[in-house]
Amino acid sequence: MSGLRIEQVAAAAGVSTQTFHNAYPRGSRAAGGKAQFVEELLHSIVPGGSSPPDNAMTDLFEQTFAGADGDPRVWIRDLAGQANAHLRRETSTPLRLRITAFAAPDGPPARAVHDQYDVITAAVVAAQSAAFTRLGGLSLRQPFTMEAVAVALTALAEGLVLRAQYDPAAVPQSLLGDSAMALLSAVVDFDERHDHIDDALVSLMEPPPDDDGVDVSVDAWPDDPEQAVIDAAAMEFAQRGYFATRQAHIAHRAGIDLLTLRRLFPTNVDVIVAGLSPILDAVSKRIDADRRIGRTPTVIVERFGLRLSELLIEHRRLVEPMALVLSLHGAQSQVNATRIRDELFFPGLIVGVIEDGQTLGVFAADVPPIDMAVMFTNNIMFRCLSKRDETAEQVAAAVNRIFLRGIVVDPSVT
Repeated sequence: MSGLRIEQVAAAAGVSTQTFHNAYPRGSRAAGGKAQFVEELLHSIVPGGSSPPDNAMTDLFEQTFAGADGDPRVWIRDLAGQANAHLRRETSTPLRLRITAFAAPDGPPARAVHDQYDVITAAVVAAQSAAFTRLGGLSLRQPFTMEAVAVALTALAEGLVLRAQYDPAAVPQSLLGDSAMALLSAVVDFDERHDHIDDALVSLMEPPPDDDGVDVSVDAWPDDPEQAVIDAAAMEFAQRGYFATRQAHIAHRAGIDLLTLRRLFPTNVDVIVAGLSPILDAVSKRIDADRRIGRTPTVIVERFGLRLSELLIEHRRLVEPMALVLSLHGAQSQVNATRIRDELFFPGLIVGVIEDGQTLGVFAADVPPIDMAVMFTNNIMFRCLSKRDETAEQVAAAVNRIFLRGIVVDPSVT
């Protein structure tokens, strides 16, 4: 912006410099009136982001994924090559670069660009989701999501176009197609192994993930090896996903050898049980105390829901794999699911409380207590996992509102 002279602007507009200063007085922005003029100029060029003009970026990926049929190596490179030529001719990408360079980060031009990117991302997500469905319901390696892939692909295309403007020899027509191919090959989980993107370079790991973890003496182990393993497992589950985490990964992160880890925890389910058992004990003690001091069954159930929500959110990295194993009961992990149900049966904590409530006439007597306990606890757990932006208080309040008060406000109306 320092190269822009007010005298040139005024002369081009056919007005005096004083007229310019009257319209854009000094001090109207941190950098003076010229900054305000530039911001308004940029905003006039991009009046809104809901329908960005000449948006080849959206067209590029909609066309690319719409042609997802047959050999992906062919259609990705062919369509990316065509789109690359189109992107080099269009004006939206260079315009966004100029706005980024000159506009205030929180001003109208910057917000317009943000809106354009929202439109682009949504269009690319929709197109690639449809393409993945046609290709057999492909999934992505963790931690990638459809939105992350859309942002990465569009940023890649945009960056290459900008580089080509100043260094065309470094950006051949084929580079966008080759780069898109490399990115999609890495992030798409073609074999449905539910692994992590880090595993694409597993051969470079030291030590390899199938060896004994780390070669250290007992004296160099963590002071509390069991807790170190639990903490390491929680990190690995969150990073790789439960099924892609092998015990060697956990041992390496925990700083012990694989044989010792297996002595402590023969399976990953053992780690989950050990990590979440303290939650069960903590909630159980709270319920026992509430019953001894004479709290009402309704209050005890409400307090149970809040305390359970707090602990589930706090230990989400272990709760999520627990829920995953339970969801596969009867399909892939029947033994493991049964083990978790036996040792981490949270609904069992409030069965007695519900029975008390039924005896007092507070809770419905025509539903078995165990069924009510399971329904209440499962709703707490599911909401904690699915509503990641909610606090424990919000989770408990939402479940209590429906479960304890019901959804029918006038039983006479059917």
